[in-house]
Amino acid sequence: MTDLPIAYQNLAADYIQKTHDDSEALRGSVYQQRKGNIENVFVKMPVGAGRKSLYVGPALHPETQAKTEKIKQASERARARRKDLSVLNKVGILSTHSYAGRVLDAMAYHGLFRNGAILVGTLAYQCYPLLLGCTLPSTQLATDDADLVAASLAIQADEGIDMLSILKDADPSFEAIPELDARAKPSRFRSRIGFVVDLLTPTRKRGEKQPLELKGLDAGATSLQYLAWLIDESAPAALPYSSGIPVYVPRPERYAVHKLIISQKRAHTATKTLKDLAQAKALIEVIERTRPGLISDQLLEAQAQGKQGWSDPIVKAMKALWPDGSWQDHPEFEEFLSEL
Repeated sequence: MTDLPIAYQNLAADYIQKTHDDSEALRGSVYQQRKGNIENVFVKMPVGAGRKSLYVGPALHPETQAKTEKIKQASERARARRKDLSVLNKVGILSTHSYAGRVLDAMAYHGLFRNGAILVGTLAYQCYPLLLGCTLPSTQLATDDADLVAASLAIQADEGIDMLSILKDADPSFEAIPELDARAKPSRFRSRIGFVVDLLTPTRKRGEKQPLELKGLDAGATSLQYLAWLIDESAPAALPYSSGIPVYVPRPERYAVHKLIISQKRAHTATKTLKDLAQAKALIEVIERTRPGLISDQLLEAQAQGKQGWSDPIVKAMKALWPDGSWQDHPEFEEFLSEL
């Protein structure tokens, strides 16, 4: 793990900002098509695995010409961001695998992140090098799933499109995985190659029936403990794929502490436990060095939530990560330990 030179940190921050600035901009190949006596302008915009032809307007209208110019400018900015990511690749910022990138691109195009979806899991972890201006261990970056949290059950996509249709824009082979209750809306979707998308939502009350319904997406969402805490005050980020995918992710310091807790909650999944611990450790070490006090603050906030479900698993995770006891020497852990 190394900090990027300041110039590259600024380039990474600029990549994130410009990705969000252009989140609703049309871009792509502009072409004309005649209907009767009228020449109309369209744009082929890349979405997921394909392209969508979108109507711009009659070619001779000043408004259409202005829109066309904006499309061309947005396309130029997208090309510039792709070049920026290539530069960042050379200093250790890894791009997301193209398949996952296409899936997230389809979600972003249809407005899920603008409308309250938050990316969690390993794909969120892949966004942190850009946010933190550093490299992170690549051995934990591979993933065959995407975890999406619906902060509100009222979440919906633009134009009312359902979740399965969104995913089919990325790969037509996506299908819903049936729930145990055949009447329940699906909360998981799988493509032919085995890539899985999980829809999640924070637990609202004990014993609630699973999955909860997301009417706006014609889907369900599995409610999980700790998610409300994890996604509180989520941060704008960019998935490092092509010209950037504008997403929202948990704050990295909160993600790290959440991973400490979750690593001790998984049953019979040693591989995921090791991945959770590795991601937590990498982020803790970076944030301790570059943003002193943030990890300590999150540990204290978690501690205030309770002992059995919060403080105890954190201590167990620390012991697993630093079996020689050196975890007790971390300055970021001192106040947390003093309150045990």
